[in-house]
Amino acid sequence: MPDGAFPHAETALTAIKPSRYTVLVPLRMGRRLACNTVTQAFAVWDAMESARWADLVKAGSLPFVAPFSAANMWL
Repeated sequence: MPDGAFPHAETALTAIKPSRYTVLVPLRMGRRLACNTVTQAFAVWDAMESARWADLVKAGSLPFVAPFSAANMWL
């Protein structure tokens, strides 16, 4: 099992939701600075990651897909 894999993640009833504590700051070239005000963590997102966040916000929650699952092989 590769590092970061979650056994039986495809059968779990886990959903992810956007955090109300995440602040997005627009940057140049379609990037955004994402800052979490609780953990004080930050990341620079490209346009694709920003689009995924927008999809998550629009949906309210999405099913969790493990990073190393067959469902993510197209990434």
